[in-house]
Amino acid sequence: MQKERLLASGGLNTDVEEYFLPKGDYIDAKNIVVDSGLNGGQGTIKKIEGVNTIASYTGTIQVACEDENIIYFLTVDGDDVRMYKLVGSSLTELFDYEHNIDSTDFDPFLKKIGDILVWNYAEGGIPLYWLTTRTASGSHTLAQLKLIKETPNFTPIILKNINATGNENDFLSNNDFQFAMRYQYDTKEYSALSSFSKVFKAEPDILNYTITHTLTNKPSFVEKIFFYVRIGNSGTFRRIDTVDISSTNTISIQWNGDILESLPDTVSAKPFDAVPINTKAIEVAENRILLGNNLDDYTNDATNTINISLVGTGYQISTTNGNIKNYFGNDVTTASNAINSSETDDDTAHKPFANNSSYKIGYAFYDDNMRTRGVEKSVNYETGDFAYGSAGIIPTLKLTFTNSDVSTCLPTWAKYVQILYSKNLSKSYIYEGYASAFWFELQEEGLADPLFSGQTRSTFETRRILKLNLDASDLKNIKFLTVDLMSMFRAGKVYTYTEGDRIRINLAESSSATNIVDLKILGQSGSLIFCEYDLGAINLTNAYTYQENNYFEIYSPKQIGDEENTLFFEGGNLIPISAFSDGTTEYFISEDGSNTSIPIPSADRPQQPTGDMIFEKLDLVEYTETPFEDTTSVSGTEDATNQVIEVECNRQLQQFVTSNLSNQTFTITSTFSNFITNDDQSTIDVSTQAIKLTNSYLKTHQDTSDTVKLVDGTASLTLSVGNGTVSNVNVTGKIQLFHEQNGVETKIGTDKEITLSSVGTQSVDFGSSPHTFGNLSTNTGSNGFNRDFNFDDKIKVKLVISATQVTFSGGSNNFATLIFTTSADPLHLKFQGDKSNVTRSIVFDNAAGVGNQESYLIRSISKAKKNPKWNTSSGKPNIQVTSDVVNRKFSNIRYGGKYIQGTNVNDISSFFFLNEKEVAEENGPIRALQRTSKLQTEGQVVLAICEKETSSLYLNERIVVDGAGNSLVASSGQFLGSIRNLKGGYGCKDVKSIVQYRGNVYWWDTNKKKVVRYNRNGLTPISEINMRNYFSSQTASPIGYIIPTYDMYVIDFGTDNAIGFSERNKRWISKYNGAVEYGIITPSGSIKNSSNAASKQGEQAIFFKGTSVKGESSARFNTYVNAASTNAHIQFVLNTPTPITLENVTISQLGSDFVDFSQSNNLRTSTFDIDFDNENGQTSKVKDVNSLLQDKYIYGHIMRDSNSSGGIINGDFMIGTTNKVKLTITDGNDDRDYKINLLSIGYNPSSGHDL
Repeated sequence: MQKERLLASGGLNTDVEEYFLPKGDYIDAKNIVVDSGLNGGQGTIKKIEGVNTIASYTGTIQVACEDENIIYFLTVDGDDVRMYKLVGSSLTELFDYEHNIDSTDFDPFLKKIGDILVWNYAEGGIPLYWLTTRTASGSHTLAQLKLIKETPNFTPIILKNINATGNENDFLSNNDFQFAMRYQYDTKEYSALSSFSKVFKAEPDILNYTITHTLTNKPSFVEKIFFYVRIGNSGTFRRIDTVDISSTNTISIQWNGDILESLPDTVSAKPFDAVPINTKAIEVAENRILLGNNLDDYTNDATNTINISLVGTGYQISTTNGNIKNYFGNDVTTASNAINSSETDDDTAHKPFANNSSYKIGYAFYDDNMRTRGVEKSVNYETGDFAYGSAGIIPTLKLTFTNSDVSTCLPTWAKYVQILYSKNLSKSYIYEGYASAFWFELQEEGLADPLFSGQTRSTFETRRILKLNLDASDLKNIKFLTVDLMSMFRAGKVYTYTEGDRIRINLAESSSATNIVDLKILGQSGSLIFCEYDLGAINLTNAYTYQENNYFEIYSPKQIGDEENTLFFEGGNLIPISAFSDGTTEYFISEDGSNTSIPIPSADRPQQPTGDMIFEKLDLVEYTETPFEDTTSVSGTEDATNQVIEVECNRQLQQFVTSNLSNQTFTITSTFSNFITNDDQSTIDVSTQAIKLTNSYLKTHQDTSDTVKLVDGTASLTLSVGNGTVSNVNVTGKIQLFHEQNGVETKIGTDKEITLSSVGTQSVDFGSSPHTFGNLSTNTGSNGFNRDFNFDDKIKVKLVISATQVTFSGGSNNFATLIFTTSADPLHLKFQGDKSNVTRSIVFDNAAGVGNQESYLIRSISKAKKNPKWNTSSGKPNIQVTSDVVNRKFSNIRYGGKYIQGTNVNDISSFFFLNEKEVAEENGPIRALQRTSKLQTEGQVVLAICEKETSSLYLNERIVVDGAGNSLVASSGQFLGSIRNLKGGYGCKDVKSIVQYRGNVYWWDTNKKKVVRYNRNGLTPISEINMRNYFSSQTASPIGYIIPTYDMYVIDFGTDNAIGFSERNKRWISKYNGAVEYGIITPSGSIKNSSNAASKQGEQAIFFKGTSVKGESSARFNTYVNAASTNAHIQFVLNTPTPITLENVTISQLGSDFVDFSQSNNLRTSTFDIDFDNENGQTSKVKDVNSLLQDKYIYGHIMRDSNSSGGIINGDFMIGTTNKVKLTITDGNDDRDYKINLLSIGYNPSSGHDL
């Protein structure tokens, strides 16, 4: 007789025909494990451990996580969700909430990072959040649990305090300010900034600001509120104060101008925390939260709509007669509140819009965390041209609900409505005011010099004319229109020209006429603005007397393509949707509170449109006499002194010191440029100021008295000896005059010579004996210049020193020093000659007398005395949406800020839209993000498991390829480094099948009917390991979990349909009863039942089923996760090439579970059955009662074929080539595991066959 040992050294195998089944493999197993090196040795078969019930909960398990031997899990019971905490056998319900999930087909995630739980079981995947150090606290709303932190959504009262004594705060009085707030929570997280306030404009005598508010809906867990300010409406916000509101709802601060630390620009530029509205995947890694498959935008699911329009005449200044002049109608009184733009009283400030400009005004919806789709609808707003537009200078807005059931016009997610304004779409700069005077400058060419009409001229002259009245013949000669801003400048409103600027000005022909023209500005000189003019004749004989009607606006046109054409900015306060009530379909937002005005939240104040300008009252002086002088032409017969101009050019010549003189020549040059005007840096004195003619130049005329002279100043040339004796001294100096014209330099006139023949000093006094370089006449003599001196020419004075005979004698290292020195008063060079273009019409004199001040009204960009800027009340930007429907970002992964436990650093809920990456769209939607290791260590990998493919995300690392084509991992400065698709093309739809354990990640790919394992070697379809046929028939959605005792992944398709893969054996080893609803691991076996009965040591599997938490037990078997007893079995195949006759069976067993010495065969009853069958349809059985236990072995005789006519006693022998052997442990008790090393089958070759 021969024996065959049947060992479970392989694993389950349903893919190979039974006849060819390899040794060690088996075709079926249920509720057994095969130890490999632990608890019984390699190949030991035993029943899998059972479980203890640890605790009971309410509802159905959804998701669980473990951290430091504490298990947190969520259950759902109808609409209610409960969060539980399990420590040992103590189960605590932390809180509950309503999930509002419509579909049951939702796979949530629950992760723990430090003291914080993050999950997404609410309304399709809202990211939620809980601080575990908080005490259990009953029911919560979703608003209390959201990961995104609620921002301050109220409008505090911010007021300026004006010091009537004039003792102002200079910083506050000369800067515009914009305020913002943010909360700090008990987790030390900050919310995003609130909506920005309107811009509070600079004005004189501001002492401080006060900020007050009483909180009515303070978010849960808020501890503090931080206040920030920035100068203007851009740049960095800086903290000004912090208020602890943990135990109070009252806010009251006074800001005196002190500013503290800066807020990072990335934070202030963030419109809201970019936490997705909902997410389908959550993971935590390196102290950050990762969210995948995200929805960022809302759908406008309102069935009706809201229209926005402009109505009525808007806000208009009251036209009562008064003492403040303005161009809107009758003058306004000083006491009128109609033109108050100061926020000293919160009800009375009016902010107008700019002149002749275009705007867009719209509205947007916001959720309770200030997330918005953008502007839903908008309306165009056009202002008037120095008059009221169709909607006034501040419009009245109307929101019209298209259904009396207002809820049908509002998205279901909307909590607030806000009015938003574009910036000025026409202009980027505005300077508005009243001109003191204006005139035209003409230039006539081709006219001979009228002073010397009898002379032959080689060049033509240009005549410059200033006029008030134009006729048709003048139009071709207009050089520009000059606008005098004298009174504006004197009032402190200064303009500086920028190329491209234009002016709209009323060139009235009478004190009440209107003639508004739009002109290009060409340049500026002080308060004089030069404008292009080609519009036609005009007759203004006394323009300077029309100041109150000479209103103007200088502006910079907005360039086409500027982003403000499409951007809207928050400009109004938040309107809660509770402000709208059924039955009322029209709501007005007006400056004067007329109609049904919508109130500002949490304050009894009207919602007001806010323009980008302010009213400002200016006290302007006016001319009391004509600013023009009429000068007659100078005739040729008048005295010569009336025909000349004397120009004194004062510049000190350069001094020098030199030594070791020997046959050397030195030249020193000083240049007098633009010498007829005061435009350069030299001091030039035009002595005949009464002529009042600029840009004139000297011309040569027949007058020999016209000269160029050195008329004043002293100079000296000194030779001193430093060492040795000097003899034969011959040093000469020359002062020479040069004329440079068009880059060509020509020496002119007679030099002034200086001679030094001995050691000492030679002095020259030009005051007593002026040196004449030459005449400015047409003479051609040695001192005649015969030259014209044009405005752009240069006159150069050069000093030339020649030392031709300086002899040293005696001593060594001899040297002498030559010094040229001018006096403290520089040399004076004087030109005396005729001046051209002395014929004039009208000449302007801005030194004309002015009278008393009068009050004028303007719209101003700022009242700041220093560096005024146009800071509009622009809050956070938005664009107008183009569709009611939004698309989900199925491939998107976004991560938040870092959380460092035990510190105040917690940016975990701070998300930015730029902190994200996309996996390939071809992968399908992301279904899970899975860290590949338990610890949050650096340099790890996170898998983006999508429906069709899987990508690996390298954290702080990237993949680089070397010259040989090898892929290498390198450090990266980005948190999300390289993203690579894994080979194999495996994805996942069944999220609950995904499990990570010891560097392996397992899941079920329902598309390909495969179980996939990821490790550092990539993806492996482990279902292909001899179990392809089994998995190809699975249709249910499975659950995955780990049994750590056996390093085994179990994929559970439901009742009686779970199967385990052993990493030790690298094989599928058994099927199990299954129907687990969720499984998780604790690291130290600390989860116990109430009696602490025999819980596992080391890692422990925890199961959720029904309403019970169950834990692995080392003393319970045969129950698995079910309460009832469960049999366990394994079925081998004994293959032989020729038929054999089965004779007996031997079981090698361990332990004492089979032993009962009270029985005659020493075997415990009802412990096992062994069933046999073969390819011939024969069956037989060995039962424990028919077996014998001796030592560690159980012996049994194999009975005959039960299907034959003689039955198991007298029937046919069991003869076949493929003999199946099924061992079943039938003991119903759960305290014995029945370890079996092997089965040994005794057999003989069948008659006539030889093995």
